[in-house]
Amino acid sequence: MKKTSILKERIERTMGKEIMVAIKNKRSNASMAISKAVIDEYQPSNAEEIQDALKDISGPMFEAMLQGEIDAHLGYTPDGHGAK
Repeated sequence: MKKTSILKERIERTMGKEIMVAIKNKRSNASMAISKAVIDEYQPSNAEEIQDALKDISGPMFEAMLQGEIDAHLGYTPDGHGAK
């Protein structure tokens, strides 16, 4: 038996199959749309190209999140002209 199937069985026993199906269905609609968009845009042919696509996507996302944290911590944006 594969590790993934053993893990899946343990999770299903712990959480109940109905909850697992609900979680999977809730997540799959959004994740499938995002996955399809990434595959359509980057057209990866191997794992390395998929990793490169994910780096391209996650880099700007993390930069924006970090900038938001800095702005919230400082209380103003870098281009703000108000009192500091």
